[in-house]
Amino acid sequence: MVKVELSNKGFVIYGHAEYDKLGYDIVCSAISALAQTIFLSMKESCNVINASKTRGFMYVEVDESDYSNLLLRTLYLGVREVERAYPSYVRINKIDEVVYNE
Repeated sequence: MVKVELSNKGFVIYGHAEYDKLGYDIVCSAISALAQTIFLSMKESCNVINASKTRGFMYVEVDESDYSNLLLRTLYLGVREVERAYPSYVRINKIDEVVYNE
């Protein structure tokens, strides 16, 4: 299972969906594409304090700003849709409700 922890200061994503074999896992691919796109935007437009990425793990911490909150909200919305489509393979843990209110 892919686990996603979101806060106003960043995100942590870890684990493997195991929906399919390596290279064919559309759930892992979807989460990875979302996270990496958000991270690239953060690197260009936010103050990234700390970041780490290895196979099956990604951690990003940013200074909180309106733009970082928008990007984190966008990540949340994308991951939420993947979680809804594949609930056995993705789990979101929202730490700060300010950005992630429904």
